[in-house]
Amino acid sequence: MNQKTKIEFYKNRTLSERFSAAADFIRQNWKVLLKNTMYIGIPLVLLQGFFFRNYMQEIMTNINSPHDMNINWGSYTGMVFPSLLLSLFLFSVIGAILRQCVNGSLTEQTGWSDLKGNIFSFMGKMFVQYLIISVAFVLLIVLMGLLTYVASLMGRLPSTIVIALIFLAFFALLIIVSPMLLLTPYPVVFENASAWQGLKKGFKVGFKHWGSTFLTVFLGTLLIVVIYYILSMPYFVYIIFNMGESGFVGYILSVFSSLVLFILYPVFFVFMSFQYTSIVEKEEGISLQDKIREFDNL
Repeated sequence: MNQKTKIEFYKNRTLSERFSAAADFIRQNWKVLLKNTMYIGIPLVLLQGFFFRNYMQEIMTNINSPHDMNINWGSYTGMVFPSLLLSLFLFSVIGAILRQCVNGSLTEQTGWSDLKGNIFSFMGKMFVQYLIISVAFVLLIVLMGLLTYVASLMGRLPSTIVIALIFLAFFALLIIVSPMLLLTPYPVVFENASAWQGLKKGFKVGFKHWGSTFLTVFLGTLLIVVIYYILSMPYFVYIIFNMGESGFVGYILSVFSSLVLFILYPVFFVFMSFQYTSIVEKEEGISLQDKIREFDNL
């Protein structure tokens, strides 16, 4: 049994060092990641590719024939639902692998039987976080609607300006909270926190280190988006020149586009894990506490 080299997570790293550490982790453990994600992940990718193709074709058809615009919410829901399932599944598997790595028990033979307990635990907690965040956003949208209605009754500003201002406020709020939201799964992974505790700690450390977290999210997202669009360019070219048409080639290219995201999701998740552990180390000195405990146990 080949023991993996233990990577030190709780270490105060610079941004470039976090990129480097994430790349090292992926390079060392890509076989374990692939082995434990492909059997459930690939069917979800095939399903996502099917609905994504239909959704993109409808968009291109509506662009080509704006007078006959038709929105098929079934295709949109069918695209979003497998995407959410895929991200939840991938995050849970990667979280379980990260936990094994932190515990020093990750090997090349690490399989589903070693990870399933943590996988299902993480899936349950992250699903609860999804629900809490979704409810919060729904309530926020309802509040925006009420504000728009009240402002229109007052009549001091044109309704279009009111709607634009409220939309801009919502967009700004989304930018502000996104870096904090993206940290909420990691207390669950590294500290076995509950869903609610993960939300609280993610917001706490994310707020205190908002600038570095925002920069990390921005650069990580930019890198992934650029890679995704470069590799998915054949599909986008295909749908542009085959508006509204459905075919086997379009499905294959759509599946390939979804497969690119399937590969890129873990990269972003691992990269953000080093952002979280770096700022927690800066705040709490976890590595020093571990060394003190090791010394006390001698």
